[in-house]
Amino acid sequence: MTDPALIRGIGLFVPLLVVAGMLRYRAPVRLEIAALILGVGWNALVLAAVNAVALSAGWWAFEADGGVVAGIPVDLLLGWAVLWGGVGVLALRWLPLPLVVGLTAWIDLAVMPLGEPVVRLDNSWLTGEVVAIATALVPGLLLARWTVSGRHLALRVTMQGVLATGLMMVLPVVLSDVPSRPGWALAIVVQLALIPGALAIAAVVEFARTGRGTPLPYDPPVHLVTSGPYAYVRNPMQTAMAFLYLLLGILDPRFLLGVVVVMSYGMGLAAWHENVQLRELHGGAWTRYRSSVRPWLPRTRPYPGMPPAVIWIAHECGRCAPVAAWFLRRSP
Repeated sequence: MTDPALIRGIGLFVPLLVVAGMLRYRAPVRLEIAALILGVGWNALVLAAVNAVALSAGWWAFEADGGVVAGIPVDLLLGWAVLWGGVGVLALRWLPLPLVVGLTAWIDLAVMPLGEPVVRLDNSWLTGEVVAIATALVPGLLLARWTVSGRHLALRVTMQGVLATGLMMVLPVVLSDVPSRPGWALAIVVQLALIPGALAIAAVVEFARTGRGTPLPYDPPVHLVTSGPYAYVRNPMQTAMAFLYLLLGILDPRFLLGVVVVMSYGMGLAAWHENVQLRELHGGAWTRYRSSVRPWLPRTRPYPGMPPAVIWIAHECGRCAPVAAWFLRRSP
């Protein structure tokens, strides 16, 4: 019988070594880094969901000691994600998408039965493979290819939003004590979470609409975004995430660590990386915006460089007159 530790080691380190070799053979450009991050992230998230369904449906089961979360060995999950979202994405440099899908799926079909005794396959395991290929492999490769080619911006932004929500919100909540809290407490937190959630969505939409880019730093907007939420606060997405974790911290105090992580990332690595990148891309426009808009504390009035807007109010409407007067008194 094959040593389970050897199987788990091969499942994790072989894909990692192959990716390292491919990157050493040809260093990635910025958009390839973005594609690699998105490919691995998408597959990690979706394969976690597929494996949870597989355990429930009986497609396969795992027999592993240590490093297991919700019945799934984390090392095998990461190796699987790196194989499909790392090796597969980098293979798109030389091979067409259908061939990459076929070869990657063939490798997976050949390797899965060799996972005994860590992986116990049921007679219906091919159903799970089809589901995984359709929901993880193919969409992950498409997202990577669109990112490198700069196509389908709306789809890319939508998939990035799904990925970020899944990895930073849904997965942590599912694995936490939040679902076990009383229904009334969950209802209150969900309703309050709509406020920072709307802020985050508005910021992402503004990136795509006016900036022609995505929230991922390696696939940034082409134009400097100073409108929408960005007219009031420089980091609306990170601010929204900090507030969301703060609300979840009411139900599970461990989420308060998420607030610390988000703010540390925003004030540290993200601030350094984005300042350098945005200064190179936008020069004086970025410097003026950065000096006028704070990263966390919102302005009471929008950034002066924000594009002009028009509010239409019907003068013949009696109920609208107080609203019009309210706006006019404040010289918008």
